[in-house]
Formats: sequence, structure tokens, C-alpha cells
Amino acid sequence: MYQRVTENYVKSIVLIGPYGIGKTTIGQLLASDLGKAIFSLDEYAWKYYKEKGLSLEAAESLGDLDSLQWQPYYAHAVRRFIEDHKDEMCIIDLGVGHSLYEDTYLEEMRNVFMPYNVILLTPSPDIDIAMKELNERNDANICKRTHSHTRLNLSFLKNPSIYQLAKHVIYTKGKTPTEILREILKIDLE
Repeated sequence: MYQRVTENYVKSIVLIGPYGIGKTTIGQLLASDLGKAIFSLDEYAWKYYKEKGLSLEAAESLGDLDSLQWQPYYAHAVRRFIEDHKDEMCIIDLGVGHSLYEDTYLEEMRNVFMPYNVILLTPSPDIDIAMKELNERNDANICKRTHSHTRLNLSFLKNPSIYQLAKHVIYTKGKTPTEILREILKIDLE
């Protein structure tokens, strides 16, 4: 898609990770450092869900956000969002559910993400350590304390699709956002 012509010119970067890991914060730092725009799917998701025929009332019957019943809507939203930004070099931040897939949806998303630098941000490869870190981080944030993030993050961390979609994994435990940014910038983003 894009070819690297300078140190700061790379293909679009897609950030995935559990709820509260800092995708938006890291995305903003990356966008600033690279001089590129950042787009967060969470801000636009319902536009795409509605294209697929999902109403707020119908969404209530789908179950929790990690339910497989959400896959058609997540896949459609991601595909359309990526399509809407395909001609831009940018940073794309996906919400936690938008990288949880199985079977044909997983294969479809692997194809959608193929030309992109997909970076998984997660505290640790150890699920217990990752959950402890995420719970502490989310519980310390008054805005996130009211959300039920524990079950969703556990489903995310246990889902093998996150590693199958990612081209790069950054373990964030004990690192500042600036340290995470530096680590991402050291990756050979092509």
C-alpha cells in the first residue's frame, strides 16, 4: 500500500488491545510524532452497525459485547471504517470488541488487516498478570470505574484471534506511554 520513503513515513497503524490499555493515548502520541491523523472506531461504530441493520433495541438481544453474535456487526464496522480511511496514512484505534473473531470472520479480518501494521497492546502474555494490571488501571480511573470491563477484558485476553490479527505485540506493564511510543517506533513498520 504505502512504501517507506523517510523514517517517519509508514503504512497506516491499527492499534488493538483490551479495554483501558491506552490505545487512544498511544494512538494520539503516535499521530503527533508521525504527523498523521488518528481515527477511533468507537466514535463511529454505530454508524456502521446501522448500515448492517442493527438498531439499539436489537443490540440489547445480542448479549454482552464479547458475544459471538456481535461478530457480523464488528466485522462490517471494521471493514467499512478501514475502507473509509484506505487512502490516508493514519493511526486507527479499534475498540476492544472489534478484534474478537472466530472462524470465517477471523479469516475475513485477517485479509482486511493484511496491508496494515496491526499492533496489539497488552500488559503481559500472562493472563493473570495482564488482568491484575488492567483492573488496577481501570479501577483507578473514575471515568472507567463504572464500566464492567473485567469480564470483557478476560474474554479479550483469552481469545487467540488477538494474536492472529496482530503483526506486532507490545507488552505495556510497567511502561509509560512515552516508553511504549518509543518501542513502537523501533519496530520495522513497513
